[in-house]
Amino acid sequence: MALHQTGKPDQAEPLYRNILAMDAQQPDAWHLLGVLAWNRGDLVQGEEYVRKAIGLHNKTAAMFSNLGGILKQKGAKEEAAKAYRTALQRDANDAAALYGLGEVLVSQKEYAEAEPLLARALKKIPQNADLWNQYGLSLSEQGKLDEAKKAYQQALQFAPGHVVARRNLAEIIRAEGDYIGARRLYNEALVLRPDYAQARYDRGILDLTEGRFAEAWKNLEIVAPDWLPGMDGRRPLPWLSVPLWNGSSLRGRRILIWGDQGIGDELLFASMIPDLLAQGAEVVLECTDRLVPLFQRSFPQASVIARTPIADARMAGGISCQSPGMYLGCWLRRSSSAFPQKSFLTPDPERKSLLQARYRQFGRKRFIGISWLSRGKTLGAYRSMALRDLVAAIPHKDAVLIDLQYGDTAAEWAEIRSEFPDLLVHRDDDIDQLHDFDAFTAQVAACDAVVTIGNTTAHVAGALGMPGCVLLPRGIGLTWYWQASGAETPWYPSLQLLRPSADGSRAAALTAIWNFVERL
Repeated sequence: MALHQTGKPDQAEPLYRNILAMDAQQPDAWHLLGVLAWNRGDLVQGEEYVRKAIGLHNKTAAMFSNLGGILKQKGAKEEAAKAYRTALQRDANDAAALYGLGEVLVSQKEYAEAEPLLARALKKIPQNADLWNQYGLSLSEQGKLDEAKKAYQQALQFAPGHVVARRNLAEIIRAEGDYIGARRLYNEALVLRPDYAQARYDRGILDLTEGRFAEAWKNLEIVAPDWLPGMDGRRPLPWLSVPLWNGSSLRGRRILIWGDQGIGDELLFASMIPDLLAQGAEVVLECTDRLVPLFQRSFPQASVIARTPIADARMAGGISCQSPGMYLGCWLRRSSSAFPQKSFLTPDPERKSLLQARYRQFGRKRFIGISWLSRGKTLGAYRSMALRDLVAAIPHKDAVLIDLQYGDTAAEWAEIRSEFPDLLVHRDDDIDQLHDFDAFTAQVAACDAVVTIGNTTAHVAGALGMPGCVLLPRGIGLTWYWQASGAETPWYPSLQLLRPSADGSRAAALTAIWNFVERL
């Protein structure tokens, strides 16, 4: 053991084996021989020996903790978690088990459960930079950004060259709106590790946020082999063996565009489908099933198919090239002048007309669609607005407010209704955007304008080319396509972007809403 612990495993191994030759039932020798094999990278033999030790003596926490480490490295996370939990049953303060189980839980997105385990592990091994980084992840994914920031800074204090902690710290600083500081950290990480794909991708997203389109797409193109396979949770994606579109002529060629990220992102990236069709491409567009009727009507020259839970290998047949929606920007949106100033979605005309006729019966001048709430666990609170503040900012004496918010909003309306005697609100309970997105799009189109936060409603209004005001957060919760500053985004030129002032006040933004509606 002394030889093993002082970095002389080649001298330790024959002694372990000598012990086992004398006593084949000696559990500590099997255990430590297994650890030695694991340290050398032989996971199969390491697991075999540690399991043999456990079979002889299953009372020692370290045996289960090391078994968990081997299984985690093999990718068997569920088994690893079970082994770590067993270790903690034998010793609730086993630092390696606390750390290992916390790390597995972070990888499984069980952040709330991981956080206290990692905090306890830090009391045992407070100078472990990797542990501080994992702790930071468990915090940041719960929206505890100030605490996460301190954890990443602590990791860098113990290991200044820790590029992952540096990148993670940059993400928080970018979210806070400090783009200069974030860029510096991304650049430092890439100096330390030029092939660090995640940092280059994140720097590309920062470039997009700041409108540096050429630099952004160059960064994203460089690391495409690293980020593209992770854009879709399905495995495997058979069409990844088909060449990725490189911007070459598409005339007479068949290209598959596959959906990625959220439904708002799919709408955003669909703005580039008309460009492909104009080039003479035969487009196969895979999308969320809720979008199929809307996309088929909007892009009648394309073949629109619903995404299935399991990627269909037949989709790879007969196509010349493929691209996820976002990657199209590498070739079609390389500068602000490359964005066409027009709408690209076509709502159901019959549904739109029926809804407009329904709204006219209220006898008021304007139909204003509103949406104010994001239910996202991490960033939803930063993006949301108080309904009362939004209603107070809209001159509603001559307006019908069309409730476009998903979910049950009756209680919120009941709470504020007495404050606004002229308030007239209509909610189409037969329209549910989570189940019939085509009907929801027609509902948005039936309005005269939209006032919303930066959610799916904003994407729909922008894609329809409708006038609208979008209330955005400053820093945390701001998505890259809303840009870092300014009143416009090239992705949706019909929308007016309203941002808080430097001190966080929304007074100017709310005044702008009032003026916007009055001008309609």
